[in-house]
Amino acid sequence: DDQGRGTLFLEIARILQDKQPSMFLLENVRGLLTHENGKTLDIILQTLKQCGYHVVHSLVNAVHILPQERNRLYLVGVLTSPTTSSRRQHRGATYKFPPFPQLNRGVQDILQQPQPQQPKEMDRTAATNEFHSLEKLCLSDHQLAKVKSQPYTQKFPEARFLQNTTLPSKTLQSSYASYMVGSQFVEFVSEKSFSSSNYTNNHNGCCDG
Repeated sequence: DDQGRGTLFLEIARILQDKQPSMFLLENVRGLLTHENGKTLDIILQTLKQCGYHVVHSLVNAVHILPQERNRLYLVGVLTSPTTSSRRQHRGATYKFPPFPQLNRGVQDILQQPQPQQPKEMDRTAATNEFHSLEKLCLSDHQLAKVKSQPYTQKFPEARFLQNTTLPSKTLQSSYASYMVGSQFVEFVSEKSFSSSNYTNNHNGCCDG
């Protein structure tokens, strides 16, 4: 488009045309399947075919392996009609996406849990440092209030805050600043008590991805 989106694929096509690797793997968001009623994907597939590749694609959800619902479109190409004489043909070669194991993992399987408090001062110091590390992943009271006040949260609170950690989450985010409507937050409850008043409200905190 006029903002330059889509130009990266043209560069990928140029590299494939020039270097002719035996196979390639591309990944994109699932929206590519329906973008412009599928016309964009058709153009991509046709371009890759012109580069000498047989291409298959599949929508893969990471929830089969990880406790997170994350659909991504994968395209795998096998060189079948080299455009340069230096590459060997792989006539009839295709790729079949393998079946994925159903691990049925929940968020609780990957959450870092605070260790039980130890009486020794050295152990307490280590535990405090660990807690501070976890705190960096948590929303402040102001951020949490802002999320709770959003119309989407008001309408779908169970979608914004994951209550049952035996289930997978929606898309995890790398930071609060970049969260999207579909992302979820997980409540973080500390089993420790700290003398510092900065952490007295920790039980209200929620961690993002």
